[in-house]
Formats: sequence, C-alpha cells, structure tokens
Amino acid sequence: MLNPITRGTSISSMQGEFGTRRRGLFGIIVSALLLSLAPAPARCDVESIHNGSDPANGIRTVRLEEVWRVGGEDSEILMGVIADALARPNGEILLLDQQLCQVLVYSAEGAYLRTLGREGDGPGEVRLPRQILWTGDEALGFVHRAPGRVTRIDMEGTPLPSFELKTEDGGVPGMMQLNRAYAGDGFVVINGSEWKNEDDARQEYGFLGIFDENGVPRRRLMTETSGFNFTDRSYDETNDNTLGTSCWAVDQEGFVYYAPERDRYEIDVLDAVGNPVRTIERDYERNRRTSERKEELAKGYSMSINGEAVQLTTHFLDFDPVINWIRIDEQGRLLVSHSRSRLDLPDGIIETWDVFDREGRFQYVLQLAGEMNKDQDRLIPLVDGRFVLLRNILDAQRAMWAGYGNDDGDDKEEDLSESEPLEVVLLRAVAP
Repeated sequence: MLNPITRGTSISSMQGEFGTRRRGLFGIIVSALLLSLAPAPARCDVESIHNGSDPANGIRTVRLEEVWRVGGEDSEILMGVIADALARPNGEILLLDQQLCQVLVYSAEGAYLRTLGREGDGPGEVRLPRQILWTGDEALGFVHRAPGRVTRIDMEGTPLPSFELKTEDGGVPGMMQLNRAYAGDGFVVINGSEWKNEDDARQEYGFLGIFDENGVPRRRLMTETSGFNFTDRSYDETNDNTLGTSCWAVDQEGFVYYAPERDRYEIDVLDAVGNPVRTIERDYERNRRTSERKEELAKGYSMSINGEAVQLTTHFLDFDPVINWIRIDEQGRLLVSHSRSRLDLPDGIIETWDVFDREGRFQYVLQLAGEMNKDQDRLIPLVDGRFVLLRNILDAQRAMWAGYGNDDGDDKEEDLSESEPLEVVLLRAVAP
C-alpha cells in the first residue's frame, strides 16, 4: 500500500517546516534494523564551505516580548510537563503535555480552545509521548520513545492510521525506541536507539536514517555506540559516538542537515535520499569543562532498578560537545546553538545563535535579549519565528519522575515543595 508522507514540522527540538499537504497513511517499516540500511555514500566531490570564527555581518540583537501567558497557580487548565510545541499556520499553538499524554490547543491570542489525545494504548491514545509533529494535511503525530511508534490523530481528535516499528518480513523488532521523527514530502527521517546482546552484555546503538514514503530504508547516516554499559552500570563518554537528539534538521526542500562529529564544528548536508551535497565548517574554540561541571553532569546519570534509582559510574570528556542543536528557519537559514551559546553573555542576553545562509556562509551571530532562568527554564523556538518559554520546567520534570519512582536524592521532597508552578509564555521577537 502506498503511504504518502507530506512535509511536516518537528520542534522538540526545535526544527521543522510546514509544507505541501496531502493526506495519507503515515507508515514506516524499520528493518531489523540498521544493518539493512544502505550505508552513507563516500564524500568525494562534495562542496566544502569553510568559515572563519567571525561572521561576515557581525552581531544582531532581537528582544523577546511576551504575547500571552498560561499556567501558574491560578490556571483553570491542568498542566503536567510540557515537552514540545508546534505552531499552526493560523497562529494557534499546540503544547504537548508529556505527563498527561495530551495536547493543549491555544489560539493566537492565548485563549484555550481544546484538548487532543489521551492516555492509553488504543487508537489515538498515547503514553509519555516525547514529540509532536505534522505528518500530513493537519494530521498530528505523537512520537513514543518506547515502544517506538507514532500515533496519529486529526485536529478534531479522531484517530488516524498509525505505525509501529517492524522488520522487513513484518515481524516485531528487538528492543528499540524513537527519539525524534520528521515527515517530509515522500520521505521520513528518524533518530532513535536499539539494543543488541553482544558478548553476554546489552549494547545500545544510536541511529539516524532516511526512509521513503513506504517505510523502505534509503540510507543509514549514522549507527554508533552510546557509551552506556548496563552490565557494569556505567557510562563512559569516550565511547559515546551517538548523534545528539537535536543535532539534525530538515529544510523545506528536503535537504537533511546533521552534525556527525562531537568535537568539530561541522554540519553535513544531504539530499532526501542521502546523497552528500555539502559540508559546512566553522573555526571554533571548544569549551573546556570544569571539575564542577563534570560533577553536575554525573548527577543526571542513573538507571531505575526495581523502582529505585541507581547512580551510574561515569567518565566525562574534558570538553563539551561543540554543537547543541541545529535547525532551519522559514527563510532556509541554518541556525546553530553551540557549547558557548549561553556562556559569558552580556547583561540581558539569554542566548546566542550562529546564523548561516542557504549556501552555508556564516552571516551573523543572533543575540536573544529577554528574561529567563537558565537553570529552570527552557526556550522552544517555533518555525514561524515565535518562541515558547517554559518557566520552571525543570521542577515540573523532577516532580513527574519522582512520581514514577525515579527520585534519587534525599532532598528532592524539600526542593519540590519549594518549587514554582509551570508557566508557558508565548514570545515574539522585536527590534531592541
């Protein structure tokens, strides 16, 4: 059966585009798994764009101005943990509540309109979804991490055909999960993980792959080990070669951008079937981690065993990964957040991005001016140029995972009792 996929939007991390609209079944058949994908082609005769450390047009600044705000102590609408956001062409905002397994829809002016989705395993039902994306003509997809699948509904909440991972012969694959997906015009890009038993130990592999509209694998871009050793209950960043969940993007023409190297400012561009087009590089001084930073990172590495959190033995590298995330805006410009994007900033600046034109030339550094608690809040840029600010999202996440028995600290109860409620703020960029 032909399963047409139309260009959509993926923002969980913050990238994606609206595009042509054809309704059809959203289906992906992931073979067992990545070994069957065609390998990435050789990179001979690929255009290389090398940029210096300074942009051609200096620094530009925009101020983030509040449009509306929802949530907080006096909210009549219950919110758990907002994990993702999408914008509709009519200005409406969709907020994915991972904890309550639903999407809240607000008007462009901030009025609550309706709730879509619900918790469960039936048609149109979801559990702990991590991302929402457009998968066709106003068809909304929920990405499940494990088991890896996408549940689809229309904007009235009516269930649509969904997909689950399968092998080439229609069987059920091994332990596998999805991190993010992007539905393009006739193709799908998927980032996820799978586990294999090797030498009496379980090994996790991360992957990024391109699939056609029928779910047939087109190209494997990356298949790398994760650095976790579940037998020894350890994590060694030296062995972690996986692609960051947000270190890839797709533009309106179907070109795929991804950062293949942890320690290099390099972004490879491929067409929708995986053929290399160009490589974009920038001179960059890596950010060295302090011992305090490594200790803080280690606190986030634990696993749940019989409902109890067990701290992992960890080893971290001396430098942060160069690229935090990449995305493409409506004008086709490449936006990059790197390891220094939130460091040593002028007063009133919350973040900086590198901006490249369509040809990969480093044009300017964009400074975002506004108010944000960098330890508690999260900023989600929308494809239409607006932003969703999640205030106090860290405390909301901690409260959710504590409820799942993943509380690993004696002082969590006290901390949570003093936390502020989650607020969602829609922002727009204006001249300073």
